[in-house]
Amino acid sequence: MIQLKSLLTESTGPSSVRQGDGRAAAKKDFRTIVLDYILDKANWTSPTIHCGFRECLTIPGIGEMVVKMDTGNGSKSMSIHGDKAEEKGKYLEWEINGKKFKDKIVGYANAVVGDKVEKRPIIEKDVVFAGKLVPHVHISVVDRKDKSTPALANRSFMDRLGIIVSPSKAFKATEFTGEYDPESTIGEVHGGIEFEKAT
Repeated sequence: MIQLKSLLTESTGPSSVRQGDGRAAAKKDFRTIVLDYILDKANWTSPTIHCGFRECLTIPGIGEMVVKMDTGNGSKSMSIHGDKAEEKGKYLEWEINGKKFKDKIVGYANAVVGDKVEKRPIIEKDVVFAGKLVPHVHISVVDRKDKSTPALANRSFMDRLGIIVSPSKAFKATEFTGEYDPESTIGEVHGGIEFEKAT
């Protein structure tokens, strides 16, 4: 591994660059080293998922939810709808569609809602998006019945998957199997949710 200190101190011209084991590398100009690195396609990274501003995710044990990809959301957690939620010690007990959950609280997010700041407990859930399992996603359970989607993704979630959002498209990377209309979903408690069938 090339030591950054060596590169910076000896970058004025051709020089002997020392590697981690102390051996002298071939004499190279600093600019050549940087260009070689940039031009080597093995060092390139690219987004893995191109999606719309509205997509669908699955939370195992609950089902599919329409999610808004909020690129301006820098909060510590993404939000999902819950019918009820109550802190009990180190745990959050919550409910959706009659199904009860008890998850350990791993932290708190301060969400700005209008002119108020809400302190929301954070839990961890596995999430499946576009066929990829994303483990231990930080989630806050909130009442989203007055929103157009039952889930709201934050930048951290999108970064983990390398998501690029097309703001004029919807359901580009996923498909929602239930019925969904953004206008009529507002005010509907479970609008945009397709619950897992009981087995």
